[in-house]
Amino acid sequence: METSVSITELAPATLTRSRGQEAYRKLQDYLGEAAVEIDLSGAELLSMSFLDEIVSKLRESRQLDRVTFLAADPSAQQKLARIAGIRNTSIFFRTKKGEPRQLVQPRQTDGAVTFALRKQPTEEQTSPLRDD
Repeated sequence: METSVSITELAPATLTRSRGQEAYRKLQDYLGEAAVEIDLSGAELLSMSFLDEIVSKLRESRQLDRVTFLAADPSAQQKLARIAGIRNTSIFFRTKKGEPRQLVQPRQTDGAVTFALRKQPTEEQTSPLRDD
């Protein structure tokens, strides 16, 4: 049997690592003998730090395989994929209640922030008088 819990029951705010630790501690009450589905839909803002803290603590305690994240929002799914890639771990999710759980496809990342740079046009490209 799987127990379902809203993320807002575990932490009133979902932005910081300390709130992630709080959520992990409260989650222990639900993880007794049953698997747990964490419904992320109630979170107004959901940070990578918050989710990473929960995943890290669950992994350290060898409980991550007993948790499924209900993540209908594509941005929540992307965050889980980044965490799975960074931590090189398996995270399970589903997009709707009652669906079978799926393994998050890790998003490969080198941890670096990248920026898209626009190439500046040369004087020749911007000159109004060209002899083409």
